[in-house]
Order: sequence, then C-alpha cells, then structure tokens
Amino acid sequence: MSKIIVDGITYQLISYDLESQLEDDLERLQEDIFGKSRIYFRLQKQIGNLVKSKPDGYLIDLTSKKPLLYLIEAELASHDHDHITSQLIKFNTAFGEDRKKIMDLLLEELRKNDKKLSLCQEYVDDSNFTSVDNLIDQICFQEKTCNLIMVIDELETRLELLLKDLDPSPECIEITRYENNGKYINRFDQFKEEEIAKNLISKKEISIKSEVESDTIIVPRNPTKDTENVFITENRWFKIGLSKNSIPSKKYIALYQKQPTSAITHVAKIKNIELWDGGPKYVVNFDGEAQKIGPIKLVPKSENGKVNAPQGRIYANYEKLINAKNLDEVFY
Repeated sequence: MSKIIVDGITYQLISYDLESQLEDDLERLQEDIFGKSRIYFRLQKQIGNLVKSKPDGYLIDLTSKKPLLYLIEAELASHDHDHITSQLIKFNTAFGEDRKKIMDLLLEELRKNDKKLSLCQEYVDDSNFTSVDNLIDQICFQEKTCNLIMVIDELETRLELLLKDLDPSPECIEITRYENNGKYINRFDQFKEEEIAKNLISKKEISIKSEVESDTIIVPRNPTKDTENVFITENRWFKIGLSKNSIPSKKYIALYQKQPTSAITHVAKIKNIELWDGGPKYVVNFDGEAQKIGPIKLVPKSENGKVNAPQGRIYANYEKLINAKNLDEVFY
C-alpha cells in the first residue's frame, strides 16, 4: 500500500471525494508546487464564444525571458478519460476565441492582489515590457495555442498516452492526499522540478521514510482502462516521478494489476532510469523482459488484510517481494 511515515506516524493514501478538494490542495500548495516566480490564480470564469469552457485556474510563468501563460484543469482520475481530453481541447479553442477577456480577467485579479502585482512589476522593470498591462497583453496574444496544465490525483497510463497525443500536450501534476486520524499530508509533483512532500498542518516540509531503504519500485496498472500493458509490450515504465537521490538504489520494478486481478504479477530488473522527455519525470528501462511472478495477491479486508490496494507507486524490498505469498507479506 502507499503510505508516508512522519515522525513515526503512518499516513495512508486516501482518495479525493470531490474535485474541489483537489483544487483546495492545489491552492494551499501553490508556492511549493509552482515556485515563487510563477503566479497562480484560482479563477473559474467561462471563456469562449462558439466553444465555451471554464478553466479551473491560470498560471503566469515569469521564470525566463519569455513569460508564459498556462490554463489549468483539475481532474480526478475517476472521471471519464474522454471527458478530460475533450475539456483540454475546448480550452485551446476557447482561448483562441476569447484572449481579450482572459487578459482583462488576469489584470482584474492582479489589481486585487498587491503581492502578485508587485511580482509582475518587478519582472517588467527588468525586461523590455513597458507596463504590467503590456506584459499580460503579450502572454495572452503571443502564442498561437495555449499552454496547458492538468492537475490530477493519479495519472494512469491510458490517459497519459491520450494526453501525449494532444496538441498542445499538457504538463501534468499529480497531487495525492494521505490521512491519519483526520490529519492530512500531501505528496505532489513540483512543476518542472522533482517531486517533494508537504505537511499541510504545520506548513513545513516533512521528512519521509527514506526510499533508499527499498530497492524495488511497485507501479499500479488498471487493466480495465489501460488497454495496452506497456510493462509487458515495451519492457519499460515511463513518466514516473522519483526522488533523484533514490534512483541509484532502485534495482527492480514490479507491476501491480488493479481489480479484478488485484495482485503483483510481473517483475523486471532495471537496466537504467532516464529523464522522460527532458524531465522532470523518468522512464524506467528494463534489463530484458519482465518475468511473471506469483501472483502476489491482495488480502481482502474481510479476511483481515493489513494493506490497501496500491493506488500510486510504492517501494519494497526485492527479497521480501519474491518470497511473499501475499501483499501483506511484502510490507509486514
């Protein structure tokens, strides 16, 4: 099961019940996810004329000489994949139809927030832009298509492949939530950086039980949604978030098949781990074909099973894994 241990307390992975909960976490963690030189707006206003759409937010990226604007969509993995992709396609069309309205919305929001307005003004002072209005005008009108960010609680392989075929293809950020007796922490992707974790209670960074204690990555696959099992067909697993410091310790990768299989069915030796499409995520290349094992089945809660079904990647010890009779024995 996926868990985080903080100061001896175990936090278990839980699902978001509502999309708004995911949006709440994104807003709370905005500076940690996007950094101090990117400006996030939780702004849900309808845009478009012939094609109407309502992004969940916007991001102004001021980290380089060329400022960029991103439209943000927050989705739960449980939502229909075709719905998710159609939303992103509508964003691009609506953006092209309604750039002036978007520019006005952003300027209105900036004028409500002195901190965000000052950040834009500092950027203008160090650039060739004549004013904040000129800056916002440029980021709204300079690109033929809009830049997209999709925030999701779990990026499954089938959806990932669908998104990669979109033009433009969105940047993806995963945010997951862990709970212990009503207290929450999050694990999330940092935009264009490595994955980190954040304690939502104290607002201070937390220490996670070191991944380097485990030499095996376990990744989940949903056989009812992911029609192609790339773990088997391509001998690799791609676009996976990993801590850079933990990579040297990872020697094996195993596949957990979700319902109806509910078991670890394959394992492969890792040949190398490389940046995927320039980063920040990685592709795990196998040293040969994946081998069948087990299956190492999940013990149902009705039979006093100790662990939940893995929802995201987790880590284990290879020797314990190959000798385990069930999923409980992998972790206990």
